[in-house]
Amino acid sequence: MKGAVWNVKYITDIFGRSLKISDMSMNQTNREIRNIMRRIKTQYIHLLGLYQRRFVLMHQEGKINYQRKNAKQKIAKTLGMLNTDNNLDDQRHKHIILTALSFIENGNDDIDLIKAVLQQALEPLEEE
Repeated sequence: MKGAVWNVKYITDIFGRSLKISDMSMNQTNREIRNIMRRIKTQYIHLLGLYQRRFVLMHQEGKINYQRKNAKQKIAKTLGMLNTDNNLDDQRHKHIILTALSFIENGNDDIDLIKAVLQQALEPLEEE
């Protein structure tokens, strides 16, 4: 048996009526956008409160090194708006550059070695 498929061509208003998005008027469209934005702001405030509560409970259990989550970052990651691959690539490039600089600072004059280290920054990161 195939699972239910969500039809994104329709939206439910506050009274539970299904409206076809392509048939909505300008006023209906603007009203629904405002309602959705209001709900997003409310959910964000709730998420902040829940993260704060989790933080308090973890500290009561003795887990002192627990850090409270960044709600905006979690929302962006959930919606697919936060690209974590770039962060990993930036950290990798920073590490490669720091390694090459440490070779130079330590008096290592082997240009081929430094060139090989810096060449790694141009190579794509291989997935394991």
